[in-house]
Amino acid sequence: LDGRKSEVNPEFHKQFELFRAFIHTKLSPKKAIKKGEFVTGEGLAALVQLYVDALNTPDAVPNVEESWDKFANTKCGAVLEDALRTYQQEMTSFVENMMPCEADELRSAHEETMEKCLETFKKETRFFSIDSVAPHLQELTGKTDILLLKWLQTNKQRTEESCKALIKELEKTILDPVLSRLVGPDGSQMDFNELVEAYKLIEQRYKDEGRGDLETKALAFVDMNSRLNDEMTRNWDILKKLKNYDALLAKEKTQK
Repeated sequence: LDGRKSEVNPEFHKQFELFRAFIHTKLSPKKAIKKGEFVTGEGLAALVQLYVDALNTPDAVPNVEESWDKFANTKCGAVLEDALRTYQQEMTSFVENMMPCEADELRSAHEETMEKCLETFKKETRFFSIDSVAPHLQELTGKTDILLLKWLQTNKQRTEESCKALIKELEKTILDPVLSRLVGPDGSQMDFNELVEAYKLIEQRYKDEGRGDLETKALAFVDMNSRLNDEMTRNWDILKKLKNYDALLAKEKTQK
């Protein structure tokens, strides 16, 4: 018909569109046996199939309400699984690209993803009553909350690993050259400030470059700071002894 519209009376097209608009106003899902629920085409097809299956089962008594409840449970369960898959896919993508990150970033991603999933879930289950939907909705939020807790824990672990790697790299690039000079032949010529500034620079770079969970980063910093302070005190004493020894040698030379 689309290819031969020119052959049809224009008035027919006009009346046809009016008729189609009228039909759309009359088409709506029919009320189900359970209050607050509606039978769609999908629901009707499933209902008929379940009812026929019951008829074909020996000693079974067909029951429309039971068939409808079974369909509602199956449909809501399928929507739940789709929502969970969507949640896992989107969150996994975020986790792989962003971890380690601040816990609040992870929670925000969870909330945004859940908002999308819930919107789809509610849309797909809008023809069912709250009694049919609520258990599945509760299961969805429960399972995603568990997944979030697992990701938060994983984020802490990755933060700890990242912090350890950063500290190791900072000590290698900043502190090791200074300590090499300290134990070298000209160690006594070093200035005390060189030693202090090296440790300060490590702390500052850690604050600037550390990524991930704030609490885990802070704990790693406290541990690092305590260890480096002890180490700096020992190296300070070493440098002090070297300078005292040089001073003693110089004094002996002048006395000869």
